[in-house]
Amino acid sequence: MSKKPIVKNYMTTKLIVLKEQMDVYVAIA
Repeated sequence: MSKKPIVKNYMTTKLIVLKEQMDVYVAIA
């Protein structure tokens, strides 16, 4: 089993979460 797809999924998930958090900060501000 290759770890690359898992790492890519993990990084993509982190980026999506960060974007959502930034959208919330902008909405509050």
